Amino acid sequence: FPKICVEYEHRKKDNRHVLHIKHESVWNNTNFSNVCGSLKIQIHELEHEINEYVHIPAATAWNQHVPSKYEFVCQSKAKRKHKNGDNEPWLEAPANNETPVKWIRIDPDYEWLLHSVFCLIEAPIAITQLLHDDVRNVKSQIEAIHCLRLEPGKNTSDALVQTLNDEMNFYKVRLEAAKALAQDRNPATLHENKTELMAVIKKLWHKIKSQHTTQLIDYFLLKQIAVYLSSMGERKFPHYTPVEIIDLLVTLLKELIDDTVQFPYCQQPLIASMIVNLANVRVAPQRYHKIKEITNILNQILSLQRLFKSHRGQIQSACLQTCATLYLNHCQHEALREYSKTLRKAKFCKYGKFHDEVRVAAFRVLVQLMKDKSCMKKCFKTIAKEVVPGVRIEMLRIWSASMKRNDYLRQYEEIANDLHRAQNNEAFDPHLSLLHGDGDGGEHEPREEQLRAINMRPTLRGYQSSTCYKMADGGVSVTEYTFVEQVLRRKAQPSKMVADQLWNWLLRTMDKRLADKHGRQHMDSLFVGDNDDSKGIIKSMDLMFLISELYRSIWKFETPSFYQNTSKHRIFGNYDAGNQRRVRNAVKQLQAKFNNNAP
Repeated sequence: FPKICVEYEHRKKDNRHVLHIKHESVWNNTNFSNVCGSLKIQIHELEHEINEYVHIPAATAWNQHVPSKYEFVCQSKAKRKHKNGDNEPWLEAPANNETPVKWIRIDPDYEWLLHSVFCLIEAPIAITQLLHDDVRNVKSQIEAIHCLRLEPGKNTSDALVQTLNDEMNFYKVRLEAAKALAQDRNPATLHENKTELMAVIKKLWHKIKSQHTTQLIDYFLLKQIAVYLSSMGERKFPHYTPVEIIDLLVTLLKELIDDTVQFPYCQQPLIASMIVNLANVRVAPQRYHKIKEITNILNQILSLQRLFKSHRGQIQSACLQTCATLYLNHCQHEALREYSKTLRKAKFCKYGKFHDEVRVAAFRVLVQLMKDKSCMKKCFKTIAKEVVPGVRIEMLRIWSASMKRNDYLRQYEEIANDLHRAQNNEAFDPHLSLLHGDGDGGEHEPREEQLRAINMRPTLRGYQSSTCYKMADGGVSVTEYTFVEQVLRRKAQPSKMVADQLWNWLLRTMDKRLADKHGRQHMDSLFVGDNDDSKGIIKSMDLMFLISELYRSIWKFETPSFYQNTSKHRIFGNYDAGNQRRVRNAVKQLQAKFNNNAP
């Protein structure tokens, strides 16, 4: 949707309201998708209220980065702050608002429903709008929180904490405040925000567990604030999770699965959410005992799920996804390494033994842990043996999305390495040598990348920190997100096998006779067919579009490089059978009927 960005400032010099409005339209080839109309601006001053309509400027190629400026006269004057403390609440901390403006509302009547309207205002006005608005407007409060996220500080944190603890606010406003506290970019206030969020979770948990409240809002707040808390990092090491957060999440999970605790609501969604939160945990090798404690709890939950199954297998799915993510973040952990071998066996993908949601989650884990040709064959055979069409379609979507994500990660890593690689002899710049004093142009020693430079490098963390590992014999061990480039796109037999298999499935979704002819020509390449233990691919339009999307995610609908331009290696042969034969006969009849004109 087109975006309308509004930035407000109060100019104290001549006491005027200044608005900067810019229309960020979507670029489509050579044309802009503009919107025309007026935007309502409502400014509440101390003594007056201004309602104005401003014209939305059109975005063109030459003024797309130049906002339009509008000015209005402010009809109120700012009040002075008294030293005796007898002041209005917005004059005191945390707002400290010395302007005559209390709040601003952009498009208050929701006239632009299909467009995104963004508003940027100053921090004192945003805090006043969040805490001291006469009418609690959810839209204006969320806009104020988004503005405060751009200016982190002590006053901002205090205002967000007050919003979070105020039970009169709408619960989604309180959740937005918790999210802003967890994603604070100021290291001086991040530690205090962590303490406040943990205190809120403990308070909510005590209220729910002791049944002092019957409000479902506390249940939703506890479930979502724990998600934000699990994503926080330490102050000195942002990519590691604080130990106190891990202990709190583990304690909550233990009490949830304890039968002695009387819980007034359904425990299964909350248990699944707490398990997924543990997937965000990242610790240093010195604290691997925390990972061992988490894995023991997950194994206990999985063993209990064999007797007491959850609704739609949501707890089992959460356990599988958490174990896989913990392994990818801690590849050197011995227990997780052994458990990943169990997940690669696709034991949880069996039809009739596990719920559909569990089998989909197990296949997602199998794709994430895919590292060689055997794992790729296991994924294809899992898709072929699946008898539920909806589950098969979801598996194909997962594989296609994984290929796109792997491409993005590979490209991201290559760009980061090009920008921050260690200096060597080939990359020597004589201009830099002059700056360092060695301008004789002679030999120089290669300088290695220092540890502080590696830590500052804007690259991916954990298992996504390197593209591949060189083995002792000169070969390359394929990792997760180099699978597409190293296996599926190189000029070798595995890539041709994948292309033949996908194309055979694509033909089978349209006409089985075409797929059979294609299979007889490429019998050595296909490894999944209509044998006794596989139901094969049925004729389906949904499957046809999904497999074509899957093929496009690998080769972008281009002919792979290993296929030559000969009739022997053509992917789609001119088979005179089935629907293709009927189409040719129909075209001939239409051409004869319309005197050989294009029908």
